[in-house]
Amino acid sequence: MMLRNGKAETRQIIPQRWVAEATAPRETTPVIAGSPLGYRYQWWTIAGTDAYLALGLQGQFIYVDPPTETVIVKLSYFPPGNEDVEAESLEFLRAAAAWSPKP
Repeated sequence: MMLRNGKAETRQIIPQRWVAEATAPRETTPVIAGSPLGYRYQWWTIAGTDAYLALGLQGQFIYVDPPTETVIVKLSYFPPGNEDVEAESLEFLRAAAAWSPKP
């Protein structure tokens, strides 16, 4: 639904304007895997990309990369305070979105 600007099938569930606001780059605050993140409406934007993500506690991710039409949901757990694992996860999500199978 987020990848399709708030639509599920042909029905607009979330206003397109809200999705645009939630996923537009903002002032950056924390940095993960060398990338500053912006934040609005529970969505984190990744500086220098059109990708954005929702972060859960200790390892849950919803990663959306509109240019590659990729959505990845990662359900995992890692102990609090382990930022290295969070950075590794973000690097993996980026690599997975960039991957293109060869025919």
